[in-house]
Amino acid sequence: MLTIYDKSRFCREDSEETIYIYRYIVVHYFTTKALSESIRLLLAYGGLEFEDHRVEEEDWEAFKPSNNALRVLEIDGKKYAQSVAIARYLGKKFKINGANIEEEFEIDQNVDYPNSIDEMVNIYVTS
Repeated sequence: MLTIYDKSRFCREDSEETIYIYRYIVVHYFTTKALSESIRLLLAYGGLEFEDHRVEEEDWEAFKPSNNALRVLEIDGKKYAQSVAIARYLGKKFKINGANIEEEFEIDQNVDYPNSIDEMVNIYVTS
């Protein structure tokens, strides 16, 4: 699959027109939405086609990446992990990461929010 998309409408006024070329994008995660949903939403916002690979729990051992993380974005065969890092990367790629440090701060607090919920759920489940 070849995806070529004009991102100029997502760039700041002072930036030049940008074209991103990716051959193949895959989002790997469990069958739930959870922490990978921000990745899917950002890719959709950016207009990029991607394969949504949902891993069943029983297939986890066979698929498990070397770092044990299953919030994986694969771009042209290279795998990147951790949903917050991926969300920040995509935000920068699509030029929606804030025009100044205050906007970046607001965006970061929203990007980090799902992890706070995940931490609370883990504390509740394990206690």
